[in-house]
Amino acid sequence: MSSETARIALPSLVFCTRIVRTMVETAVTTMVMIAFAEGETVISHAERLHLKECDRLLAMEAALKNLGADIKAVPDGLIIHGKPALTGGKAEGMNDHRVVMALAAAGCACTVTVTDAESIKKSYPGFFRDHKHLGGIADGIDLG
Repeated sequence: MSSETARIALPSLVFCTRIVRTMVETAVTTMVMIAFAEGETVISHAERLHLKECDRLLAMEAALKNLGADIKAVPDGLIIHGKPALTGGKAEGMNDHRVVMALAAAGCACTVTVTDAESIKKSYPGFFRDHKHLGGIADGIDLG
């Protein structure tokens, strides 16, 4: 292993209460990770997520529920009871590039069909090409 790489092995993913004031751009990906984490996580002070390309709090609540997560929106965030596996399913990307990419990441652990895949062109046009290169499945879309 080179000095530029690190390997981290975790026996299980465990999250506790987190405040997401400064994590606006990474919050939806964190929500996906939390859905697979043991225990309850409260995301609070995240009102700004209501004002992004879509209402990211409500979008992620709906999408992750469709995938089998135990998640509930509250006015300033979400409450997520993590579980080791989700059932998978169809999730709406809400034409939001970050929501789509986060849901694609969920697809590494369960089967996910996400709508609005083309919205990733806003920030990361090669996302699905790279996702597939890393072992993800990306069918039915132009990989750029």
